[in-house]
Amino acid sequence: AGLRSLFRYRRVTSGIQKARPHRLRHTFGTEMARAGVSYSVLQKLMGHVEGSPVTADYISLSMADVSTEYKKAMERIQQNYEI
Repeated sequence: AGLRSLFRYRRVTSGIQKARPHRLRHTFGTEMARAGVSYSVLQKLMGHVEGSPVTADYISLSMADVSTEYKKAMERIQQNYEI
């Protein structure tokens, strides 16, 4: 309740109407995933039960994020097959 109150006050004083604790949680999850934090570690950081699909709901990766990770993975795979 205290955090909600703080956000409410800051929304009024700053004019940023989309600032909400839950939105901050989504941003945290997404940025940690983009930074390469493993899914299992992210679950722990967010306080979710291991094996719970809830953590995935907090991660909003763009197609650019997916493309970047795919390219990195393909480079690692190709290195395994180079002579």
